[in-house]
Amino acid sequence: PKIHKWAENIENTLTEWAHEQIQEHYGIDEMEELTEDQIAEIQEFVDNAEDTWYDWVCIGFRNVISWWENENYEYD
Repeated sequence: PKIHKWAENIENTLTEWAHEQIQEHYGIDEMEELTEDQIAEIQEFVDNAEDTWYDWVCIGFRNVISWWENENYEYD
């Protein structure tokens, strides 16, 4: 009955791990420091992930990309 909470917790954990990996990889303290080129690199990784296990990992990276786009692009 509470499987949606379980799924939400897993997604949150994957997103936290993605944040940590991105911050470490790019040497940044805050996600706001990401540039458009860095987001493009992350998107390329997600687009080219071939291993099934990466599908799970990419959930977190997709969430970071979505957050960044929402913060940096104006939508009509």
